[in-house]
Amino acid sequence: MPLQDSFSRKSDNQDSAAPRIPRPAKWPRVPTLEDLEFSYQRAKDSPEIPAAMLWKRTESSNFVLSVTFEKGTNAGEATWVMQAEEMGDNVVLWSFRSREASVIHQLMEEAIESLEPGKQTDDSDMMSSGSGIKYGTIIDHYEVREEIGSGGMGVVYKGRDQMFDRTVALKVLHGKLLSDPLSKKRFEQEGRATITLVHPNLISVYHYGFSSSGHPFIVMEYVDGHGLDKLLDNVKHLDVEEFVDIFLQACDALGHAHDRGIIHRDLKPSNLMIVETGRKKERLVKIVDFGISKILPHGRFAGQELTSAGDVVGSPLYMSPEQCKGLSLDGRSDIYSLGCLMYQAISGALPFLGENALQTLSKHICDPPPSFDQVVPNLNIPKELQDVIFKTLEKEPDKRHANVAELRVELEKLSSKTKSLSLTTTTLTKVTSSATAGSVHILMEAGALPRATLEAAVNVQKLIKEGKVTLTQAADLLQKAHKNDGKIEMDRVSPQGTIHSFVVDTPLEAVLVEAGLISNAVWRSLLQLQAAIRNQEMSKDDAVEEFKKRHPTSEAAKNKAASVEREKRVAMSPPLSAVDLLKQAGIVTEEDIEKARTLDQDKGAKLERHLITMGKLDTKTVLASYQCMTMLTQKRLKVEQAIIALNFCQRSRVDFTDAMKELGWELSS
Repeated sequence: MPLQDSFSRKSDNQDSAAPRIPRPAKWPRVPTLEDLEFSYQRAKDSPEIPAAMLWKRTESSNFVLSVTFEKGTNAGEATWVMQAEEMGDNVVLWSFRSREASVIHQLMEEAIESLEPGKQTDDSDMMSSGSGIKYGTIIDHYEVREEIGSGGMGVVYKGRDQMFDRTVALKVLHGKLLSDPLSKKRFEQEGRATITLVHPNLISVYHYGFSSSGHPFIVMEYVDGHGLDKLLDNVKHLDVEEFVDIFLQACDALGHAHDRGIIHRDLKPSNLMIVETGRKKERLVKIVDFGISKILPHGRFAGQELTSAGDVVGSPLYMSPEQCKGLSLDGRSDIYSLGCLMYQAISGALPFLGENALQTLSKHICDPPPSFDQVVPNLNIPKELQDVIFKTLEKEPDKRHANVAELRVELEKLSSKTKSLSLTTTTLTKVTSSATAGSVHILMEAGALPRATLEAAVNVQKLIKEGKVTLTQAADLLQKAHKNDGKIEMDRVSPQGTIHSFVVDTPLEAVLVEAGLISNAVWRSLLQLQAAIRNQEMSKDDAVEEFKKRHPTSEAAKNKAASVEREKRVAMSPPLSAVDLLKQAGIVTEEDIEKARTLDQDKGAKLERHLITMGKLDTKTVLASYQCMTMLTQKRLKVEQAIIALNFCQRSRVDFTDAMKELGWELSS
């Protein structure tokens, strides 16, 4: 991953006793197989000291290939790391453990070829003259508005969901990676991993799939915030109270992911988003970018080799020792990376920083972090806090905290402020799975939402748990129920169908957030207040009063008005033709239709045929639109259902019958 501002600050406290890491040897050409075998032998003769080669890629960039032979490594295996350096940034292209130089040589050649100029996919219909997507482009039914960020894997845009009339964040795979099947797979894994995570300290993922031109995309909630890196640029370091508040929330988010068998593997300051809530010194933290996350089998931290070809292993400044070595990982690797973040956040300095990325990786493996007294003696950081952070930075995973919940308990002891409203990961698990009644009581007594809406929310939540509707469909049902005195249109779902083979345990609050009836800040307040009630630190009446102070009823009224307005916009008139229906579904635009008309030379061909030729439609989707029109005429299908089905067909490249099975719909005959 790119290192931003990686080498802006060097430590003044170099350990003179530490072995000197040699600089990469400059190579006049691309290394040959014999060169790699020679480097391997050098590394074997000097265990734990990398042997590295550097050669020019362009006038302003280089490739670096290093090999490290560790003591005790079985059967002569060594760790190889290939990087690309350009204008101060270092990208770890892959890490691989092998004693076969021929295998490494092949991986090296493939990496070089994939980064050659002119290897990008030509997608002129979507891509502008630069590297981004043209503003106004429609992907599925999402309109691209403006670019708001970019990373190693993709570009993130602010967009508009035309179906549900809401602002979203739209992440699209980099154009230069479209020809790389591994990058596509990793991008898809991010969507698959994060769509199952439902927590106020994680970005909610609404949808992931492929556009009609084959571009992978992920649709997420849009949050107006900034990274921890930007905050540290302004304040240099955090005070203890602010530090504890931010990292308690980070622990909550990681604990939720780890409990579901997902490790992040790329924690760094820019991936901790800080959202201002409007209240003084109260911020909402959200962990973002699960682009190189790992989904562990059976939801447990079993061994996973991180050494396959092309596997991006993370950001060197924050990688755990086992990650640097290409070994198997579990949740304790994230704890180490979080420890690096905590060290930097409280002191303003990095725990491990070499002259280049290779030296930084070596420091993670070999060197202890310098004490705060050495690095920032004037800050007087409490020894108790240093002990907690340094435990996360132990080289051996067994010496770190066993899990995030254990780390959170130690952090919580450092803050008297959070003690009154504690929210440990253990408590959070109990609250999110069993505290529906608590949220209903607080929201109803505080006048935030009417009883009928809350009762409808409980019933819709049951439909999700039974696998009969997705979260998005549940939100749509709840919005209509909110407008219709709590009445749920049960004919919109099948009483026996199932949406998917696994069922996500979706909290009631998440359904309310998705429906636009409460905010993420309200969700977190509900969790905190419920925890306080469970721990007998606050009565129910006190919790209601505390909620009213935090969230005045004007916010609830605003949310209700917005929901009603959104409902009006969602209502759609019956389509007049298959093309009209496809337009309502956001699959084609009026501009596409006009262009198809100009291509209709014989004045008799169906517009759908031209839209297929233009690459805007899949044949199966067109046939599905005909079936939908027939069923709409027979009143066996509603417009909203047809739109969902057609988008499913287009995104998944399946026919109408398969879409019905996947959606779990059993339509009346």
